[in-house]
Amino acid sequence: MPENEIGMEKCVCFAKELIREKQCILMAPDHPLAQKKNASIMDCREYTMLTGLEHSVEDRLLRKTYGEQNITWKRVIRSDSIDTVMKMVKSGSGIAIGPKSFAEYYGVTAVPLVPARQDSLYFACLKSKKKEPEIREFQRYLTTLVSSVYPD
Repeated sequence: MPENEIGMEKCVCFAKELIREKQCILMAPDHPLAQKKNASIMDCREYTMLTGLEHSVEDRLLRKTYGEQNITWKRVIRSDSIDTVMKMVKSGSGIAIGPKSFAEYYGVTAVPLVPARQDSLYFACLKSKKKEPEIREFQRYLTTLVSSVYPD
């Protein structure tokens, strides 16, 4: 995967994409949307949305992506723990947006989001530190780990 520098030349960060995954609507196996082949965000408005804390990366992404479309949720529940969010998804307390790999790991159902959307996970560090042996070793470790789990 290509190495990138985040932002403009003034940015002090270096980033390398580790993985890119299609996003899905995550839900309990017995959820009304679970049997659908795919679902739009409009299909989800009637359900409780489970997400990260207000102003967290997940919350900002949700607001940016769907706030522009004036989509409002029946209810939003926030948590600072992905494990808590996924336990709530599994129990049927609401739905979340995330990659199919989360569904596989946490034992929930993933229905692909339409229109399709992909998000990436990046390794990031200060540009000034990217050549330090510990940083390079950690980057190699993460790249190898991701490659072994997601061989694509």
